Amino acid sequence: MSITEPQRPKYDWVQTWPNKEKDFVGWDENIMFGRVYKHHLGLWWWFLNGLGLGSADGHEDTARLAILKLEAEYDRVKAVLIEEGTFDKVPRRSRDKIGF
Repeated sequence: MSITEPQRPKYDWVQTWPNKEKDFVGWDENIMFGRVYKHHLGLWWWFLNGLGLGSADGHEDTARLAILKLEAEYDRVKAVLIEEGTFDKVPRRSRDKIGF
């Protein structure tokens, strides 16, 4: 999938911690599926984890591109889990208790 800058994120993104302005987690309803943050060297890092198929990560020049790459990877993994019949085992959590 080719990602272009004008695309908009499809999931909810919230700031991870009040003191971290460039650090966000992605939510698909009550599933926290990944994190995007600006590294001190200037790139935006993204991480997918906690879904039962290992983890994935990468980096992009902008927050939007990092979010879109992470969402694309999440959608790919989600489709595999749905096909396997195991998506219902992905941990759910309350948004007011993010924690890592």
